[in-house]
Amino acid sequence: QQQQQQTQQREFHLPARAGSADSGGSSHEEVHEEHPPEEVVLTEHTIQLSKGIFFTGPDTAALTADSQAVLAQVAAFLQDHPSLRLVEIHGHAASSEVAQARADAVVQQLSQVGGVDPQRLQAVVGDDFGDNSTGSSNSTTSEHNGVPSEASLHIAQRHAAQLHDTGIHILEGVHFEPNTAVLLPRSHHVLRKVAELLQTHAGSDVLEIEGHSAKGGTVRLSQQRAEAVQHFLEQQGVPAARLHARGYGSSQPIAPDDTPEGRRQNRRVVFSFSHRRPSAPEQKESRSPSQPASASHSTDPFAAPPLVEIGDSQLRLNQPILFGPNNAVIDSRCTAIVQLVAQTLQSHPELIAIEVAGHSCDTGASESQDQFELGLSEERAQAVTAALVSHGVDHARLVSKGYGDTQPIDTNETRAGRNRNRRIEFLVRERVA
Repeated sequence: QQQQQQTQQREFHLPARAGSADSGGSSHEEVHEEHPPEEVVLTEHTIQLSKGIFFTGPDTAALTADSQAVLAQVAAFLQDHPSLRLVEIHGHAASSEVAQARADAVVQQLSQVGGVDPQRLQAVVGDDFGDNSTGSSNSTTSEHNGVPSEASLHIAQRHAAQLHDTGIHILEGVHFEPNTAVLLPRSHHVLRKVAELLQTHAGSDVLEIEGHSAKGGTVRLSQQRAEAVQHFLEQQGVPAARLHARGYGSSQPIAPDDTPEGRRQNRRVVFSFSHRRPSAPEQKESRSPSQPASASHSTDPFAAPPLVEIGDSQLRLNQPILFGPNNAVIDSRCTAIVQLVAQTLQSHPELIAIEVAGHSCDTGASESQDQFELGLSEERAQAVTAALVSHGVDHARLVSKGYGDTQPIDTNETRAGRNRNRRIEFLVRERVA
């Protein structure tokens, strides 16, 4: 019995959401999908661990060495999922003191050892402490080898998707069964958020659901996946007239296909707003990722715009550059768009002076917060400048500047407006004929 009491498991819980069904067809034509076994898996309501978390005794908060290793994997998972902005660690034990100590121990391990921002973690006593010795009836507490978990981690704040003027940017991707168009349950919450944003977004814009694959993938499978996403959104109440699914196959890579990470980035679903009428999917001429997006010209009048375009006064990005919350760390999912900006600048030496401008939003807070936002916008501009230099752009062509919240392009009264104001711009300060 004492050995059983030492068996503790952590689960990371998401708010319960309305049920839904998988959709889509299948194909065996895409042969480059790698799906290694995952130690930490995000499901519809929880983050499941393949191994349990153990304490050294029934009334202690000391983690075993194996449990510390598991929490290292959890920390890496949280760092890869910045949309999980606040995680509540609920401790469960025979006494509130032990429950609190266990929750504190997990927070300490994740932050001090795992490097997770402590502002994203909050330790609290679970409501059902004292019930675990006889088997908790709490539906959020799982079991491991028949023993109720002594703690659970609840997602208190989550930003799975963000609304922008060009479309909806998702932070965690849309996942399918390998080589099929069957949606995985762990992507349902992302698509529900997309549906929520569409239902609150005023306007007549059509959302184009772009299916993309890695090298070797086909237009057929990418089209099936886009249609599966469209069907799911329709099930959530989005009118079919506002949706248009289109598969592009491997014709629009954003990263090299010679690495698993590059193939993962290329295998994606993109949501872009358009006033264009739907057209049948068409295989476009394949473009090497070494070619800048701005140099891509399609004969298809209904093709999606390139990710980077050269305007008279600035480079226009059709995908935003995002950062971690309250820091200047470029989101790993935006690495490809930064690389495309660098490739575009290298292919256009006539753009001899570029200002990397960082902007933030006005939260209506104190003057000290305004100063923080100004400094953060400067740091983010510097981070992007450094990234461009690392990709081969001559530093002499670049200057970085932070503007804080002084140059809004939208209202600060809504989240969507604040997201638009919080941006990076590439301004052409000098060019030669």
